[in-house]
Formats: sequence, C-alpha cells, structure tokens
Amino acid sequence: MAKLEEQVRYDSPRKLGTLPPEVLKEIELAEEQGAPVTLMRPIDPKLEPKTGACAGSAGNYQNDCPECVCAVQYITLTGEPQFYCEPHALKTNDWDIIHYRSRPKRVPELTPAEVALIAEIRSGKGRRRKKSSVPPPEEYDP
Repeated sequence: MAKLEEQVRYDSPRKLGTLPPEVLKEIELAEEQGAPVTLMRPIDPKLEPKTGACAGSAGNYQNDCPECVCAVQYITLTGEPQFYCEPHALKTNDWDIIHYRSRPKRVPELTPAEVALIAEIRSGKGRRRKKSSVPPPEEYDP
C-alpha cells in the first residue's frame, strides 16, 4: 500500500493565468461558495469574445442549439467558459441556484418549555397512552 506522500496528486488543468482579473474574481468567489461554476452573467465583449456554441441546459448537453449566445459562466475547476442562449441560460441559472447556491433553512432554537416537555416524555413521566378498556379474551380450555 502506498504512503500518502507517495500518491500522485491531481493537478487540475487550469487556464486561469490567461483569464482577466474580473473573471478570476468570479471563479474565486464560486470556489469559496463550493459551486462548480460561476454565476451566470451576460457576455461582456471586453472580457470574452462572443464565440462558441450554446452549451444547452442540464440534461440537454448532447443536443446542438442553433440560438445566438448571450450569457456565460465559467467552470471553477478549469476556468473554461460555457456560453448559453437566453432560454438555456435561464434554465441553467435556475438549476445552479437550486443545487449550488441555496442553503438549508436554519432550524429555530427550542424554547425552555419545549426542552422540558421533551425531557419529560423521554423520562417516561410524560403523556402515556391510555390502556385499552377491552377485557382480555377468555381462555379456552378444551
């Protein structure tokens, strides 16, 4: 079995050195949030050329889209841009918000009365079920 120091470390094939500083900030922010892609935004002609085909949307990447691209997002691992037409950008943005950007709601703290009630129930002194008022069946002796 190989020691941890001897194992090959994976270095991602990043192209981050060739990206503008504004895009690098987007990628760093997405990495801090734990998202695999940056936020969807309109294409800025100063930052990226308006080239590339529409990447489609979740579940439709295999289908070619003839629409004109108008939005972009970057993959945080490699720094590669993904271009989208307006309908696919909206669908992908909704997907990203649900899966990468939404946080679970915080559970509210219990009040002292609720804590006392839980302790009472767990101790066995709390509410008890009523015993059935049905008499036991008579024994049959053959």
